[in-house]
Amino acid sequence: MGDEEGVLSHQPAVRAQGGGGDGGHGARHLRHRLLAGGAAARRRARRASRPSHHARARGLRPARGALKVRKVGRDEIKDLVAYEKAREAMRARVIVLKRHRRLALGPNLTLLFENRETVLFQVQEMIRTERIVDDAKIQEELDVYNALVPGRGELSATLFIEIPELVRMSQDEVRETVNRFQGIDQDHLWLVAGDARVPARFESGHSKEEKMAAVHYVRFPVPDAARAALADPAAAVRVVVDHPNYRAESAVPPELRQALREDLADNPSEEHPA
Repeated sequence: MGDEEGVLSHQPAVRAQGGGGDGGHGARHLRHRLLAGGAAARRRARRASRPSHHARARGLRPARGALKVRKVGRDEIKDLVAYEKAREAMRARVIVLKRHRRLALGPNLTLLFENRETVLFQVQEMIRTERIVDDAKIQEELDVYNALVPGRGELSATLFIEIPELVRMSQDEVRETVNRFQGIDQDHLWLVAGDARVPARFESGHSKEEKMAAVHYVRFPVPDAARAALADPAAAVRVVVDHPNYRAESAVPPELRQALREDLADNPSEEHPA
């Protein structure tokens, strides 16, 4: 898929930097992306990370009212044969989509804002990779991945820790680099829209683990003031990291800004019903 990763035996995934062309980011599907080591590496990654990714995705609790949002349904999932026929076109579309939904935050962090289409693609890829045909197991994948669909009045994203020199680093060096970000879930990641500062809401507790995860799932509950700023071309919109060990700030470009507005329009808040 045009992306190389390293996988630590004690962590879900660590990405080598520069893999912007891949359409298969996010959630538990990370362990199945094409790794530099080929099929054997993919099998090792699958064994190492199977439990934790389910737990992390389920740990990202939707905001109040989120269950009213239309999730990816079983009737949208193609069987293996039908998906294989449609995959090339769908993957090409999602690669472009994710390119416009990705925001680099300095050299080591990247945010990928998720929506129903990115989640649908990840479910289909997981089913294809694991050759899942049992309806109950397909529903299990839907339940896991639907945690990434943004709820009412909020934005949803996957946060990746990326390491430019990954291939030349030992596992201890990689682990030390990743662990620098412990505590990032303690109000150190913000969406700033105009005068509104919206803290990211992380899945519970994973940055406090002894061996910190390199992939995190976050939500931004967007208040009225931030929604108004997103809609105002004159208002600055950016994402800020102010962790003691890492500081970065990136302006939200116009295409991503429009995508976030569309996400909020698809999932209006209680104050802004459809």
